[in-house]
Amino acid sequence: MSKNYIIGIWDCTFYKMDEDGNVLNNPDGTVKLFKADDVDMGYWSDGIDEDDLTEIEVNLDALNVIW
Repeated sequence: MSKNYIIGIWDCTFYKMDEDGNVLNNPDGTVKLFKADDVDMGYWSDGIDEDDLTEIEVNLDALNVIW
């Protein structure tokens, strides 16, 4: 018997851009990223079916995020 899974949100990052579409950058030129600790994102996955998902591989050595 196969196991059933629900779809959830693992991680969500935000960025800022001005009205001209220019993103806010860090001094080194990378995109400045933000998180929203007090936002309930659980319902964002409602309506997403398993067939909508594509598995990704994450290279943790390539991530350079400071929380």
